[in-house]
Amino acid sequence: MTNKPLGNVYVAFAKKRFLSSMAYRFNHWMTILSSVFSVFIFFNLYRALYYGNTELDGITLSMVATNLIISFIIGDAFAMDDDFLRNKINNGTIANEFLRPVNFKLRILAEDLGQTIFNLIFRSGPAFLITVLWIGMEPPKSSGHLLLSMIALIFGFLVCWNLSFIVQSLAFWIINVWSISTIKGVLFSLLSGCILPLWFLPDAVRTIASFTPFESIYFGTVEIYLGLVNEREIVAIYCKQWIWIVLLYLIGDFLWKHGQKKLIVQGG
Repeated sequence: MTNKPLGNVYVAFAKKRFLSSMAYRFNHWMTILSSVFSVFIFFNLYRALYYGNTELDGITLSMVATNLIISFIIGDAFAMDDDFLRNKINNGTIANEFLRPVNFKLRILAEDLGQTIFNLIFRSGPAFLITVLWIGMEPPKSSGHLLLSMIALIFGFLVCWNLSFIVQSLAFWIINVWSISTIKGVLFSLLSGCILPLWFLPDAVRTIASFTPFESIYFGTVEIYLGLVNEREIVAIYCKQWIWIVLLYLIGDFLWKHGQKKLIVQGG
């Protein structure tokens, strides 16, 4: 009897999460409606602020619509379960996970990938089509810019995932990570350009946002998509994303390793 290649195990975890997500159809419709109405409400707020003008400070209303659609729709696709590890710790099944011949961190990543792929197809995809047909958005600067923006989006997912893993790893020390997850969500909304495009922030606040990982999740994707940055600036966006990926990974890995020791001490 031959064992399955280890890589196939993680594919199976991703497939399992993908298939299990299909069971909650009503929730999918509610998520789609929530995304569509969120974009619609904020778009109309900005349209009112424009007072019938086509642009403000060089930023057109169509560019704002594009930012809102990409930010909200992709934000829903990148939704992570910050309580996954906490639930495993609280119900005691974390011990069984450590006994399995698989890397638990990679299992979490695989399941989140499965969830994200599902969200992109069945939640974000329909919501994207509805909002584009309803509101409209700017086309990509070129097919090349579209491809480069997709690469930035993949890197943005890794930034987002590592942030979620850090929050999850704090469950070794905190009984309920809900408050930390909520703070992360608020900072995410304010500093990622989701609710308020970073173009409109004062220079000082924009500088602060640039030193956080939230800007690297998908605002760079928007700028590349619209062709607002040149080749050198695109490389800088990629480099910043990878700096955050590595830094956040190291922080998460530190918390993960020390958290396991703490868990063993508590159960010893």
